[in-house]
Amino acid sequence: MSLRDPQRNRMLPPRVQKLLNAMFASTEAGMSGPEILGFFRARCNTIDPYPWGMKWIPSRWLIFEDCLAQFPLDRQRAIIQSLIEHQGPMKYGVPRPVDVQRVREWLLNDVLAGGKIDRVCVTTNGLLITLTGDINFHLAGTTHVEFPLDWG
Repeated sequence: MSLRDPQRNRMLPPRVQKLLNAMFASTEAGMSGPEILGFFRARCNTIDPYPWGMKWIPSRWLIFEDCLAQFPLDRQRAIIQSLIEHQGPMKYGVPRPVDVQRVREWLLNDVLAGGKIDRVCVTTNGLLITLTGDINFHLAGTTHVEFPLDWG
């Protein structure tokens, strides 16, 4: 990963990537450039530190996309789940709950469509879906999932 030539993330659907950019790297919500790089550096040692001395630094949304693009799609999904559960610093504020819910629903639908469920358990807090990768879903409250009529 190089901030001198940041890359767009082409692995996620464009509408999902745009929503993630708005949630984590916009003027209304999200992390600062150093916070974005710190988050991703904790997950990958090839991500550069923040370039404090560089004359030109890419926009935060492009830094965010470039960092996410460093991972394969399954790992991106797990990172996105970590992002929506992130309790660390967010200089520009936390994402709106409605946007977090939209991303959770996309993740759930995307993973269910891929057939990667390991097990499903009913807990006192709702439904726990454990997947074969790094993602777990806790369905409770207002989470809404629709299945095709012929699903079975």
